[in-house]
Amino acid sequence: MTSSDITNSTIQAILRQISADCNKCAETAQEATSAMAAGHRNQAIGTLLAIEAELDRLASLKATVLALHRSA
Repeated sequence: MTSSDITNSTIQAILRQISADCNKCAETAQEATSAMAAGHRNQAIGTLLAIEAELDRLASLKATVLALHRSA
């Protein structure tokens, strides 16, 4: 396995994780939307806050993919 193969495999794995995490964020955002539609603003905001740390992690994963790509 070449260095390029390892980089490609790593990028692919990270992209799969990003996709799964984005889907999870979308589900959480939908829960927040439903709570808001039911008139539960505090619950909606609290639900949305759960996404905050996930978005920071997703940004880090994206940065890692870009760094791997640029160094290859």
